[in-house]
Amino acid sequence: MPEPLTLDLVERWMQTVLVHPESAEAGIQSSPARALIDPGRVSEVVLASGHLTVAERLGIYQEMYLLRMRDALESDYPNLARHLGPHRFWHFVSDYVEAHPSRSYTLNRLGDHVPAFAATWGKRKERGLISDLSRLELALTRVFDAPEDPPVSPEALARLTPEASTELRLSPVAAFALERVRSASLRLLDSPEREVVPREAVPGSRHVHVLFVRKGGQVSRRTLEGAEGHLLEALTSGIPLGRALTRLGRRHRTTRPCEVESWFREWVEEGVFSAASLDPDP
Repeated sequence: MPEPLTLDLVERWMQTVLVHPESAEAGIQSSPARALIDPGRVSEVVLASGHLTVAERLGIYQEMYLLRMRDALESDYPNLARHLGPHRFWHFVSDYVEAHPSRSYTLNRLGDHVPAFAATWGKRKERGLISDLSRLELALTRVFDAPEDPPVSPEALARLTPEASTELRLSPVAAFALERVRSASLRLLDSPEREVVPREAVPGSRHVHVLFVRKGGQVSRRTLEGAEGHLLEALTSGIPLGRALTRLGRRHRTTRPCEVESWFREWVEEGVFSAASLDPDP
C-alpha cells in the first residue's frame, strides 16, 4: 500500500520542486523530489486544469520563486545586476539560490554569501572584480542596517598620556565596515550605467581600502590609500596602537607622524570608534 501523503511530506516535496533551478518538470523528476513522492503520484498532490498540466501549473510558482529571488538580490546588489546585465544576472541568481537557497521567512539575509559565490562564478578573469563589487554593496547594506551605538569622544582620547596610548585598543562602531578591494570595483559601483571595464583595468587594478561608517543616520564612504587603510585595518582588528604603528613603520617607511595624527582626527570626527581601552595583551 502506498505511503500516505502527509502534509509535512507534501510541503517538503513542493519546496524541492519549486526551488529547482531548471524547471518544475525537472524538479519533479529530480532525485530529492522522487525520494519524497514518486512522479507517478504527482496528480494526487496537484490537479491538472483544463489548459495546464500538473508540471505547467507548478511551473508558474517555480518561475515566480526565481523572480522573487532575483528581485530581492537586485535590491541589495543593483550595481552587480547592472554590470552583469539582465541575462547573466538571471543565471547568476539561478545558480546562487541553488547553492544558497532561502532558509528564512525573510529575504534580508539571502544575499550574505554573494561575494564568496561571485568569486567562483562566471568568467575567471572578472571573478575578483565582481566579488569586490558585491563586497562593497554588502558592506553598504550592513552598515545601513547596523544598530546605532555612540562613538568615543575626542575628549576621552585626548586624556590619554603618550605612554598609555601605546597599549590603546580601539573598537569600531557597529555601523562600520572596511573593505580592501580592487580600485576598478569602485568605478563599477559609481557608474550610473552598465559599463564594461577594460580588460587591462582588471589584473592591473591597484587595491585600496574603502571605509563605510554611519553617523547621524547617513552612511558615508571614503577611499583610503596605502598606509592609512593598513593602519585602520590593524586598529579595528584589535591590534594595540603601539604595535600597529610599529608594523606601519616597517611597511610604509615614509609615513610621517603628522599624517597619522590627521588620520586619527578624521576617524574620530567620522565616528569610527565606539570604545577605547588600555587592556594589556592577553
